Amino acid sequence: MNGYSVPDPEKCRLARAWCAARYEVLLPGGALPLRIGESAAALEARLPADAYLWITAWNPPLAARTAALNRRADQRLLAHLRERGRVPVPARASDGAGGWHEPGWLVPDLGRDEADALARAFEQGGILHWRRGQPVRLRLMWPPPADPCPLPGTAAVDWAG
Repeated sequence: MNGYSVPDPEKCRLARAWCAARYEVLLPGGALPLRIGESAAALEARLPADAYLWITAWNPPLAARTAALNRRADQRLLAHLRERGRVPVPARASDGAGGWHEPGWLVPDLGRDEADALARAFEQGGILHWRRGQPVRLRLMWPPPADPCPLPGTAAVDWAG
């Protein structure tokens, strides 16, 4: 886990929010959307890789952070990726209504175990991770709640635990 406890109702609320969020990858020529449970064929054609990670360092669940602290966390994440020879692509997310915005990064060719470790290191409750040709998947970094959450796109949601 990420060093903090998340009650089951909050896990479900956050999972629903992640499922409803809008995700984009910012490439020259425009933003390409990502949708949980859907193919990312347009992105994969423009940026071929075996696997993909969408991650942010902003606002871990249940922890209040100022914009300045979030920017510093984002700078640390970017430096961490570059130090390891990764070439992250700018990305962003917003809530389902287009309100809350936060920057993120698409990281090509990052395997699931390394993606999970990175999410935990940067105290993230959820990431997007998928293999080329497969639907975009939401990975929640907690064990599943005792009572299952009704989620849109449940087939594309993993509880990493």
